[in-house]
Amino acid sequence: MRFTVADARTDPLPAAGYDLVVTNFFLDCFRPLELAAVVDRIAGACAAHAVWVDGDFRLPTEGWVRPVARGLLAVMYAFFRLTTRLSAHELIDPAPLLAALGFAQVAEETQLRGFLSSRLWVRGAGADATGHG
Repeated sequence: MRFTVADARTDPLPAAGYDLVVTNFFLDCFRPLELAAVVDRIAGACAAHAVWVDGDFRLPTEGWVRPVARGLLAVMYAFFRLTTRLSAHELIDPAPLLAALGFAQVAEETQLRGFLSSRLWVRGAGADATGHG
């Protein structure tokens, strides 16, 4: 296991070597074009059958929790823009980017009616990537 601390936007990443990538509460820090570039760079450093775990906030699809979550996200983004100069101002779902780069979502766990989500992605393996057929 090797932990790396780097600027995912600019620091060099190794060529096709990571077996596991974990981006908990990280991919929500970027604007759409930055997010696409970061996901592409990280995917380029992944092995052929890499596993990617992405844990983050998600906007629930329905119910009373959706407007509450939208309000909480607005407050959180405003706070982090003010305190950290965060460039993002809205939550962008990285799923289409990961899928376009050959990662298949094989599992998801949610909490708080979908406001918190952890998704498991596997590159190069279709629906049976979990070994459950």
